[in-house]
Parts: sequence; C-alpha cells; structure tokens
Amino acid sequence: MAFGFLSLAAALILWGGISDHGAVAISSEPLEQSCTGGSLRSAFDFSIVSRKNESGHRVTKVEGHRVIDNGTDRVQVDFKHRVVECQGRQTLHFEGLFGDNVIAPKDPLRFHPKCGKNVAITNNGKTIEKLNGEERLYGVAFTNRPLRINELFEVVVNHKSGSKFNYFMGIGVTTVSPNDGDTPNHINSLKSGTWVLYHNQLYNNGNLVMNNRKTHVDHLKVGDRIGLMRTDSGTLSLFINGKEEAIASNVPYPVYGVFECYGDIIKVTMTS
Repeated sequence: MAFGFLSLAAALILWGGISDHGAVAISSEPLEQSCTGGSLRSAFDFSIVSRKNESGHRVTKVEGHRVIDNGTDRVQVDFKHRVVECQGRQTLHFEGLFGDNVIAPKDPLRFHPKCGKNVAITNNGKTIEKLNGEERLYGVAFTNRPLRINELFEVVVNHKSGSKFNYFMGIGVTTVSPNDGDTPNHINSLKSGTWVLYHNQLYNNGNLVMNNRKTHVDHLKVGDRIGLMRTDSGTLSLFINGKEEAIASNVPYPVYGVFECYGDIIKVTMTS
C-alpha cells in the first residue's frame, strides 16, 4: 500500500480560528466505493474539534480515517508537530505519514536525546550511561522513534557497578512518546500502554502480570545481550543472547523501546 500524507502546516494559529465549541471537518479526493450503502473515501478524512475543558483550558482533538487494504496491524504512523514564531504569533505545525513502511530505512534506531537526569546519551545515540552510580532511579531512556514491526530493540551490557542494589535494569516498550511530558524517574511510572521487565517479573502499566519467570534479567553479565520485539502478530518477544521467548500478546502499535539504568547497571549500547 502506498503511504498517505496529512499536513496542516499553518492552518491554525494556536487554534485561533476555531471557536470554543467549534469544529472543522475536512475531506479530500472524490468518493470511490461503498461501505454502508453510500460512499467511502480513498483519501484521509479528518476533523478538528476545539473546546475549553472544565479548567478553562483549550483542548483540541484531531481525528481521522482512511480505507486501507492490508489491515491496521500492518500500517505504521509517523506524526510530528512543532511550534514556530510567525509574524509575532506562535503557529502550530503538524503533519503525519502513514502506510506500510513510513519509517525510512535510513532512520537508525537510537536513544532519544531526552532522557532521565541520571543518564547521558553518547556514542551517536547508541549508548546510555549512568552518571551517579549511587542513585538507583532517574535512568530512563526511550528510543528516538517507534519500533518497526518485527524490529529488534537490543542492547549489550557494557558495565555493571557491583552489587550495591542487587538489581540492575528495566527494559520494555511503551505507546508513550518521549516527547510527551517529562521523562519518568522509573518506567513503571508510565501507566498507559507500557510493558516492562524487571528482575524475573513482567509489568503492564505498573501492574505485575507475570511473576517468577525462569529468565532473571538481574543475572545478566557484562557482554550479555537483551532485547524486545513487537512482532507482526502483536506478540512481544524477549531475546536473551539471541534466544527468543514470547512474553505478552495483543501489544498495540506503534510502541517505543524504553530502557532503564536501574540499580547496578552503568552502561549499555544498542547492538544495531
């Protein structure tokens, strides 16, 4: 399926053109085929609704749909936004791509520069390193983009400090973008769309869902590899030194990889 494109580059200046309870509905391209006895559009149809919430703050919702051929599980979405100054006013620009492979192959998987206050991202984004080994928290880092379907997010353990804490990492996936608010001090603080491994336990949205697993991530040694993959069937697979084990199902798409230098871990590096 060819990718589609949606752009509202300077259409709305801080939503100033929409009333408190206003709505804008836009559709493009001729109607093509019927879904409910009428017509279904081949282009991306979307609506924008802006209103004030109970606190008096303006909240704007953008919603859209398009007919696809291969099922939603195969469709990838890349949606970005930025705020720029334009003639003395702030202008919100946002645009999105969707299709079978909207994340360009030349966009390598790296750690996002926005990370916890106790870690640094080095080595051209491939390495995360703890700054203060006496602090067990504030070591969370996300991938710079969502994982592609069947893409392995894997790190190799470079350095451990010893056994001060007797635990040393968290690794997971999350629907939360690194650009959404402040970086949490602990992955389990993310309460939406998050799966993470600590010790020999799997957590979903901060809740323990699998205990006493045979594989214990705290037993990994320097030189060992650990990774996660969201497969095309929605399964979350764990890889320990290349050995695969399914640990969760019905994981949504897209998800970011997320790693935590937690406890005794000092440094890890992405393997690809």
